[in-house]
Amino acid sequence: MYLTTTITLVYHANLRIICFLELKIILTMQQWQGLLSIQTMSLSCLSLRNQNYMAMYSSIFGGITKDPSAMVIPIDDHMVHRGHGVFDTAAIMDGHLYELDQHLDRFLRSALMAKIPLLFDRSTIRSILIQTVSASNCTQGSLRYWLSVGPGDFQLSSSGCANPALYAVIESPSLQVPAGCKVVTSSIPIKSPQFAVMKSVNYLPNALTKVEGEENGAFTGIWLDDKGFVAEGSNMNVGFVTADKELLIPCFDKILSPHSKAGFDPG
Repeated sequence: MYLTTTITLVYHANLRIICFLELKIILTMQQWQGLLSIQTMSLSCLSLRNQNYMAMYSSIFGGITKDPSAMVIPIDDHMVHRGHGVFDTAAIMDGHLYELDQHLDRFLRSALMAKIPLLFDRSTIRSILIQTVSASNCTQGSLRYWLSVGPGDFQLSSSGCANPALYAVIESPSLQVPAGCKVVTSSIPIKSPQFAVMKSVNYLPNALTKVEGEENGAFTGIWLDDKGFVAEGSNMNVGFVTADKELLIPCFDKILSPHSKAGFDPG
């Protein structure tokens, strides 16, 4: 028995991405059952994911999508296989982006340090981020955005990358309400200052610090600097409130500077 089905493919020769094209093919019953099995497995995998991604912008296809299955990036993007990319975030609170400009400035500084050319100027990037949030209709959540040297090949050098790539994703619900937590000193070496002050996608030390903390019954691990002083957490800053109600925080010369720090100075 043979069945006819229509498969939608997407491919773009210049960008090496998929464009819409309908092909009619004839399948045997066994092939048809195999195709259904693959589709069922794909749907099952999607249902197991516990994320709520409301919108994504990609400069690769030059637009915004609200379909989670289309929220993908090329496997040969150097951000994927070489870690040559930077990122930043901004909270979405009551429909407003919190400290977008400060985070965007840090994002651009990180790109400069990582030797990643800008795909667009600052105002255009800012506009893209705002439009992506607007398209998502998210009022409580997070904006995450990345800049990479782009797709091209699997080499170490970025010379084979035609253009850098910009991505942005809107995630909901909003961040959890802060609560007390237990932390432990991490045995994972802290990043060198050159890389610690840059918000790059190279987060393996951060991930291992988080895992180590969880393995020891804590929320995360805390790094110490080369002199044994408290530095920062896996993806958070550390502060201490003294008995005199004075807030003390580490200097930012060896760690990533936060932007929710109005009203106090590092000491």
